Amino acid sequence: MGISDRDYIQDKGGSARLGPMGGRRGLSVNLWLIIINVGVFILSGVWSSPPQFVFDRAEIDSTFVDSDELAFRDPRQHAREIAPGAAHAPIVHRPSGRQVGVAFYRVMDPLRAYGHFSTTKAFLEMQVWRLITFQFLHDGTGIWHILFNMIGLAVFGGLVEQQLGGRRYLAFYLMCGICGGLAYLALNLGGYIFGAVPGLLPNHPSTPLIGASAGVFGVILACARLAPHERVQLLLPPVSFKIRTFAFVYVGIALLNLFFGGQNAGGDAAHLGGALAGWYFIKHNHLLRDFFDVFQDSRKPERGRPRGSKGKAKGPAPSDPGEIDRILDKVRDEGIDSLTDRERKALQSETSRRRGR
Repeated sequence: MGISDRDYIQDKGGSARLGPMGGRRGLSVNLWLIIINVGVFILSGVWSSPPQFVFDRAEIDSTFVDSDELAFRDPRQHAREIAPGAAHAPIVHRPSGRQVGVAFYRVMDPLRAYGHFSTTKAFLEMQVWRLITFQFLHDGTGIWHILFNMIGLAVFGGLVEQQLGGRRYLAFYLMCGICGGLAYLALNLGGYIFGAVPGLLPNHPSTPLIGASAGVFGVILACARLAPHERVQLLLPPVSFKIRTFAFVYVGIALLNLFFGGQNAGGDAAHLGGALAGWYFIKHNHLLRDFFDVFQDSRKPERGRPRGSKGKAKGPAPSDPGEIDRILDKVRDEGIDSLTDRERKALQSETSRRRGR
């Protein structure tokens, strides 16, 4: 591919653009994230059996709350559906056989059951992979949860990927989700220890958390820093806002709902964690460089480049098409901030030369 075919060169205006998801070299990371989320959502709906009962909370007669003689009936045999995706089963006092409470369960397909995040699973049982898997799961009782999250990625994700490059954008997105899960964990532990304090989450540690919203909030806040004056059009109501205003209103609503303990306060705790991570890491994205360093060290010198050269090794002339293609590939994969001074000058020089011609 020649330089004139590249999206970087074809964008004559040089301004940030919302919404790009693909390019001539194939699907973008942002579009792959949308495809994977939708695919997992469909698979969860198809692979719905055997249903898994995930404990949510219990309501027990205060006389028996601290009793060691309680028995939770097996929900697979005794559960009664109370709403789509929710059921309850009796709690009995063993010596008398009397029902003294009710255990509430979330009824999930296997993917959601083994991939959701909760304080019990991720912290007490050390199933840390759930910090990643919960980000690709959505509520199966309706389409709105995944729909709004994917619209958010489609509208805002392309701009952030354009800035960071594909590899670092994926690290950024996952880190925002991880920080959302950790925020939920911290506030849930605080609520469990200190009780119903405004801003904490006193819900049961087994309450599950799923959804891509933490990562999406991080992407929106990143856009608010990259292009604060770009405008976004809402469908309902049909009004437009600057991205910065849109982001701050969303964060404010989440903060108020969390503080007053409204519906989905746990989800808003994750939203705020993801938003703070997005605001921070978009300006400190060099910290994400080692995110995927599991089997290799990304800080090793590039092959063919002498150690200690710090990007100043001799290489092809700036006008060499192969060198320009290599630089553009690096921008695509690692973002514009990854370029050395020499690579920036080479790219600027070639761009000016071609535009002048």
